[in-house]
Amino acid sequence: MRTGRPQTSTARTSPTANGSSAPTTPATLTSRNNLANALSDLGDYQQAADLPRETLADRERVLGPDHPDTLTSRNDLANTCARLAGAGRRWWQLPRRR
Repeated sequence: MRTGRPQTSTARTSPTANGSSAPTTPATLTSRNNLANALSDLGDYQQAADLPRETLADRERVLGPDHPDTLTSRNDLANTCARLAGAGRRWWQLPRRR
């Protein structure tokens, strides 16, 4: 039912590295982590490394440093950074995107 008043969002937001505000609900943080994993799987390692850094910081703040989702983000970031480092040394061995 509309009351004529503007609707307000109850989602928490957090400033990101580029200055915009991103929602920090647990479901949104999971989606951001999944997007970072998809970017990594596609070979976009630089963008895939930037996004989980932001997500990890938000998860540490919202969920705490020992929460299982926070630990998952930390592990995913480490894997992406390893892929990024490996891509620079042996780029010719990476699978080609079709």
